[in-house]
Amino acid sequence: MHVFVSGKKCFSYFLLLFICACATATIAQEPRMVLPVGHNRAAEISFSKDGKQLLTTDRYSVKLWAVHTGMLLVDIKEKGVAVWSPDEMKVLINKDDELTLWDARNGARLNELKGHQYGVSSWRFSPDGNKIVTSSGDETVRVWNSADGKCLVTIKLTKESVHDAFLSADGTKVVTVTEAWEEKTRTVKLWDAASGAFVKRLTALVSKAVPSADGSRLLTVSGNDNVVRVWETAGGALLKQFAAGDVVMDAEFSADAKQAMVRLLPGVIKIWEVQQGKLMLHYEHPGMYAAHFSPDGKRVALMAGNAFSRAALLLDAGSGQTVGNILEQRGSEKTFVTKIAFAPDMQKIAIGYDDGVIRILDAATNSLLVTLRNHSDFLNFASYAADGTSVATVSDRQVRLWNMTTGELTSELRGHTKLVLRPLFSPDSRKLATISLDATARLWDVASGRLVATLIGHKSELYSACFSPAGDRIVTTSRDHTAKLWDATTGALLMTFAHDDDVYKVAFSPDGKRVATTAADGLARVWNTEDGRLVVKVKKHSGPLEFVQFSPDGKMVLTCSWDKTAKAWDAVTGVTKFTLNHTGEVIATSYSPDGKKLLTLSSDHTARIWNAASGTPLVALKGHTAMILAGNFSADGQTVTTVGDHTLRIWNATTGVQLSKVPMNPYAYDFNLNAAKGTLVETAEYELALYNASAGRLVCRAVALDSTDYITISPAGYYTSSRGAAKLLHYVAADLKVITFEQLDVKFNRPDIVLRALGNTDEKLISAYENAYQKRIRKLGIDTSFFDNKGFGLPTADFSNRAEVQNELRSRMLSVHISGNDPAYTLDRFNVWVNEVPVFGVKGIRLRGRNTHSIDTTITLALSTGINSLETSITNVNGTESYRMPLHVNYKTSAPTTEQLHFVGIGINHFRDSTNNLQFSVKDVRDLCAALKSRYGNRMVIDTLFDEAVSVANITALKGRLMQTTENDKVILVYSGHGMLSKDFDYYLSTFDVNFRQPEQGGLPYDALENLLDSIPARRKLMLIDACHSGEVDKEDMQNYQRIASTDSLKKGIEVLVDAGKKRVGTKNSFELMQQIFVDVGRSTGATIISAAGGTQFALERGDLRNGVFTYTILEYLKQNETATVSGLKLYVNKRVPELTRGMQVPTSRAENKLVDWSVW
Repeated sequence: MHVFVSGKKCFSYFLLLFICACATATIAQEPRMVLPVGHNRAAEISFSKDGKQLLTTDRYSVKLWAVHTGMLLVDIKEKGVAVWSPDEMKVLINKDDELTLWDARNGARLNELKGHQYGVSSWRFSPDGNKIVTSSGDETVRVWNSADGKCLVTIKLTKESVHDAFLSADGTKVVTVTEAWEEKTRTVKLWDAASGAFVKRLTALVSKAVPSADGSRLLTVSGNDNVVRVWETAGGALLKQFAAGDVVMDAEFSADAKQAMVRLLPGVIKIWEVQQGKLMLHYEHPGMYAAHFSPDGKRVALMAGNAFSRAALLLDAGSGQTVGNILEQRGSEKTFVTKIAFAPDMQKIAIGYDDGVIRILDAATNSLLVTLRNHSDFLNFASYAADGTSVATVSDRQVRLWNMTTGELTSELRGHTKLVLRPLFSPDSRKLATISLDATARLWDVASGRLVATLIGHKSELYSACFSPAGDRIVTTSRDHTAKLWDATTGALLMTFAHDDDVYKVAFSPDGKRVATTAADGLARVWNTEDGRLVVKVKKHSGPLEFVQFSPDGKMVLTCSWDKTAKAWDAVTGVTKFTLNHTGEVIATSYSPDGKKLLTLSSDHTARIWNAASGTPLVALKGHTAMILAGNFSADGQTVTTVGDHTLRIWNATTGVQLSKVPMNPYAYDFNLNAAKGTLVETAEYELALYNASAGRLVCRAVALDSTDYITISPAGYYTSSRGAAKLLHYVAADLKVITFEQLDVKFNRPDIVLRALGNTDEKLISAYENAYQKRIRKLGIDTSFFDNKGFGLPTADFSNRAEVQNELRSRMLSVHISGNDPAYTLDRFNVWVNEVPVFGVKGIRLRGRNTHSIDTTITLALSTGINSLETSITNVNGTESYRMPLHVNYKTSAPTTEQLHFVGIGINHFRDSTNNLQFSVKDVRDLCAALKSRYGNRMVIDTLFDEAVSVANITALKGRLMQTTENDKVILVYSGHGMLSKDFDYYLSTFDVNFRQPEQGGLPYDALENLLDSIPARRKLMLIDACHSGEVDKEDMQNYQRIASTDSLKKGIEVLVDAGKKRVGTKNSFELMQQIFVDVGRSTGATIISAAGGTQFALERGDLRNGVFTYTILEYLKQNETATVSGLKLYVNKRVPELTRGMQVPTSRAENKLVDWSVW
């Protein structure tokens, strides 16, 4: 049977040879997945000594970044302020007076420094890094061994607070800055570092004391006369003193301690040369709030700002002349520079902003090199739908909806203008209510994310809300002293319940006919929701009310208070039924499913179970070491789950015996327990976690990235993610080398496994995901048996001269030494990539047949101007590839880079078989060529083939022309014509002489077209295919179509399936699902390939457009934009083509260079 689709341009591409390196549990230390979570607040920043890394800390986390790429290497989830050890191998963090040592290379916790009682005021490493000196409000100074965290010396003071302490440069003295309780003056003293004995007092009446970087000198400022003094710390000698002349705000030494600088109150800095005592600089700038020396002491970074302007300047430390304007903002821009750090070689400057963004600039040109930013938002609250399918999370004003059966981020809800508090699902889980400090509530449709209604009427911020049991009404509480009842469908205001103070909490009765409210005046009220009448008003507690709830029969109201009690009272008369006592404030109550038991949660670290009818105590649940934050009965009432002290605990509800204890995130902020489903959601910083509360285990973690991207990860490391998320993620090996995300993606990207872990029961969906994964594995040629083979190890390869390669080079040619080894299997090939372009082509350099387990060779590469990301790998005969760890080199050239665009256009209207002639294919190519020529002028080289000239020989001969390109050139290859499928479903492009019934006769195999771009010098490559089915079509799926076609006598030999909902040609089969969820399913030439239509779609010509629709949209974009990137072009055609074809044609990107997004024009 012949398979042929006429009309215009058809395409199927099968053989995608990509061999992906995979993680295995047998590696000594499996690489860590790193999420792109940066800072969202001002951070301290400092460069490493070699300038290759940046340490940042913001009191919530400590992070280590690669300077040249901006990639996050280490993320220590520990709150506090951090300092680096001199050898940069350790980090010392003070978290709420708890001192801990961490490995800076992998984020592992090493030791805790135990001894101080409270109020740690300073913590520093000694200059050699072997010791740590700390001071505390407990009147002690301690010297520690940094290797094991043991205390070596304790210096005990009497009635003195210690503000600072450090070791002298020679390590023999401890220098302290103390303040006597009675005198309220600060004094600098010297102590013997070995014994802790007092040596001498240097000076008194000190307002500031700052050591030099090496600890050899001390800079002090006297508060009474503003005199600046410089001391030698080893012997305590006074070296020099200067009169500041005004109140000193800050003081510091230059790195070599030869200069001293002070910042004075009226926006003045003064710099003295210490040896001679000469004033070198007096400089004034209004609004100055910080100033710091550069590492060489020759420059000063100055920060200034007010309500109208902000600036960050570089000054010459000798003359005060401005040598660089790092930042200048005026008007409505609100970002402040909070920190500036110089790289040790003065080649780069890191700038920290108050929103957490850090930018690294070229110090010579002030040009931006890389931005370190946060791709995720801090999660404030989370709420769980009753049916267990949805979770809503809040990040400031933004709300996101998650499908917890699939792990997908489904909607982003925007509209509130101020902080959103805890959202609330309706009882049927179909609506979501969001309440905000902007004085409004909003109702959303959960399935679609559509806004249903905005509840406008309150005059101040909202505090809480509650749906009626039927879900048809909702009541909100506010600071404006009212609670309001609304129609939950229309948003209409039904009635207002007036109070005398802020209204905090609210609850509906089970029949929906009453609501109970609590207010800041300590009163609880019950209201009739049919006529708005006040039923009863009571004051039962001596402290603020924390919680309110009706009993299951609606006869009683329960209120909880800071007065350490919960009280049950009659919902009509207000008469107290019983009081439940704790020794701490009572947080909340909940009833067992049968209504016979009552659970109370308290800050006294206990939960207690009571008889719900009489209030008689039944059992106390003791074991938590902190306030209990959440708790509830299980669905069968047999167990109780509680959350507190960073643990989830399950108890026997009858005996009170603890059944299990599960550690939780120590930085968890909010919890929401779904008793009916036995599950719990937790928010911790940027992460949403789902627990099976009944079984006491973690189910998954989920992180939202940027706007709508996400990744959901199981405890075993398997995940499901959006395609956009994959571009933001990477792995880091033990030696801090970065491993690209897709290399481990092939093992761990398993939506089917995640769905099963989430308890999804849709076997068809799970099976579809599993089939998509298996199809991907077959296309990649991966043997998955080694994933769990305990005796198997991956091959290893790297640039062995990596350490010697400079990050910035002026030479175009670079020699790299490649070493690789696989002790288990012989090698098949090796390759090198520059910016994701394989230097030796898709197949690399063949090693098979040499019977070798190792490779050791040197090659010389031509660098592209700018950033070059170099990678190398070896592949064994099993098809297993070593990890590729990028080596980044910035090639700087003094002369302007010469680059050309090589345009290759192939268009064919007329065929020997004239029955298949086309109208606009040649015009498509000529129009694109002319448009690009108008932009590039004489920098464009043109090669075109039209009609009779389009032959296999002429097309393949173009490779010789493209081999003459350079590494800085661009190549755009355009094909416009027919596409055909052979009887074996292999894909061919039309030539003049093609046999349309047997396209293998005279047709151009797709591989031959893409081969034109393989292994050529040019690295920026784009292929545009305006052809039917120019997206991939899978052979297995095509064979299914053929079976259908055999019963239907189709004219084109292929069944065209129409999705009535989308009105487009095609079907979502396992192949399309594979392409949707997996980033890379084939080895690439490094080119980006944009195809006119999906694998089961047609590319269309329209007479009114005088072009193919695909080409028309490219030309349209060219006319509308002065510049365009590959990604911008792709986004535009993906949006515009379906608009013009009413969804009948949807372009696809079969391959994509994710690393380099270059300008097409």
